[in-house]
Formats: sequence, C-alpha cells, structure tokens
Amino acid sequence: MINFQKQQMSKAALEIIVRDGYDSLSIRKLAGKLRVSQSTIYNYFKNRDEIYIYVLNYGFELFFRELENAYQSVEDPVEKLRALCRASISFGIRERDLIFIMLILDTPKYLDYLETEYEPFMRVELSNALKCKDLFARVIAEISELRRTIPRKDIEYRTFFVITRLIGLVTVHNNNLIKYLVEDIDGAIERALQDIISPFESAGGKSGR
Repeated sequence: MINFQKQQMSKAALEIIVRDGYDSLSIRKLAGKLRVSQSTIYNYFKNRDEIYIYVLNYGFELFFRELENAYQSVEDPVEKLRALCRASISFGIRERDLIFIMLILDTPKYLDYLETEYEPFMRVELSNALKCKDLFARVIAEISELRRTIPRKDIEYRTFFVITRLIGLVTVHNNNLIKYLVEDIDGAIERALQDIISPFESAGGKSGR
C-alpha cells in the first residue's frame, strides 16, 4: 500500500515536472494536484528532492529490467544489441515522461547532490543508470570479443554512440518533430536502427589486441 501511494504521488510529480519544469515542483503544488492535504504528502516524502529522486530511481529500475529481459532474449551478440536498442526505443516511446526527465530534461543529477544528505540516494540512482549503460557496453564487448569487428579500445565510444543515437531517435519521435522529417515514421525508425547496428555486423576489422 505504501509503495502504491508513493508511486501515485511520484506519477503526479512527474506530470508537474514535465509540464511546468523541475523548479515548479513543490509539496503544495503536488498536494493540490492530488487533492490531498500537504501533511498526507509529508507522510511519504520529506520534500521535493525525495520525490524527484524516487521518480528517477523508479524509472531507471524499470528501464533496466526491460533492458535485461531484452539482453537475455537472444544469444547472438549482435542480436542482443538489436534487442537492447528495440527495448530502449519501445520504453522511451511508452514511458515518454519518465525518459524525458531521466535522459533529456536538464534536471539535477548526481553531481548536484554531492556533500548533501541526498548524495547516498543519488548514488543509488547513478548506479541504476550506469547498469543500463553497462548492458550496452557488455554486449558491445561481446561483439568485439567474438566477431573482432571493433577494437576493444573503442568499446566506450561505441557505447556512447549507440546510446546517444537512441536518445535522439526517441526525442524526435516524442516531440513530434519526426512527423515533419519523414513520411514513413516506422520505416525511418527501422532504418535508423539498422544504421546503428550495421557497424557491428561488418565482417573483419582489427581486434585492437
């Protein structure tokens, strides 16, 4: 019951942040949106920082579970990468508000909470976020090891490249810019996805060892 109440409150907080910006979030505004007393909110959260951090942790935990399921769904490393990319796009489109504050909106991050009482909680959030990144790095390392298509020293950059391309795809889809760029939205996303995957499918290449 407690988790349900916290999730309902965090969902309303998320809507406020997406609609009005992070700085507009307050216990008073959240209570008004939920039509409850401020004391009810204080039963679960001390202030807006706790609410915001809860939302972030929930989002990255949910995202990681979906990525992990995708990672485990196939054996071939290139297909693992494809599955991770598809899961990321699907999550980003379905959970557009979550992904907006997790990866797109300029909201406080771990470094903003250093040497504050919330640093331990944001350390958990950072760990959850990095677990998502590490799944991509792991599968790219598997491709490097088994197919020798990319140098091992390039794994970090390749991980960066894939993740930023995916964020870009989700962003132009969710802000509806994609409607003005292409006629066949699904086809364009599929082609962009293949462009992300293609360098990892290429035969040959130096092993970097």
